Amino acid sequence: MQSKYLVSKDFSFYASVKSTTSKNAIFLIHGLAESPLSWKGLSDNLDLNSFILFRSLYDEVNDYNCRSVSDEIRYMEYVIKNICKKYNIDKVIIAGHSLGAYITNKIEMKDVDIVGKVLISPFYKLHLNLERFDIKNGIEKGFYNETDSQKILEFKEELFRFSDDIIKQDFLLCQDLSENNNDELIPKLVIRPMDDKTVSKRQITSLIKNNNNIRLCCIEKAGHNVFFERPFQTSQVITSFIDRILLK
Repeated sequence: MQSKYLVSKDFSFYASVKSTTSKNAIFLIHGLAESPLSWKGLSDNLDLNSFILFRSLYDEVNDYNCRSVSDEIRYMEYVIKNICKKYNIDKVIIAGHSLGAYITNKIEMKDVDIVGKVLISPFYKLHLNLERFDIKNGIEKGFYNETDSQKILEFKEELFRFSDDIIKQDFLLCQDLSENNNDELIPKLVIRPMDDKTVSKRQITSLIKNNNNIRLCCIEKAGHNVFFERPFQTSQVITSFIDRILLK
């Protein structure tokens, strides 16, 4: 396996390549106030070639001026398209966490074959009260109450590699996000951590109702940041979903 941070002409990404002949890959999109590289544990545990994408604010290479989440969606589509060309990828799975799941659900690409989507701790819609939000307490809230404090510290250290200004801009970008509706044709896996204090059960119910192409998987003893707390368990669930899709 080769895992490394790579820089293209106008964007950067983290690639974990397990097979140089496979034409299948999964793209991972990080959430709000979340370091892209906090996904390394999950990425390295997946059997499939995986690419961690850097949303525009967190990517020092790009000069793509995202002023809205819609801009972020278009930017992610641009990055995915170019990585697919570079690595000769035919079939794509996209996975995202929280805001990244919102973006994942909204991505639509005519020239890329998206065969599945994974939505981890997704929300249906979002309204942030920035005056009352405390980033430190918000991070603590994202973890299961028995999670080792060192694990939480690692998550914080990854995030705070980025400036306060970047994190603040990220919050400003998505104060109000509308209902997260999208197509029912692409198979989707929704991963819900059972101890999620950030996204309510009602949000999940609203997201999955009336869509027969969504599979729901619940993970016990995990908080909102389940992909970081339980990377091996989360990767197993995702791998099982992907295997079923690719065998169709």
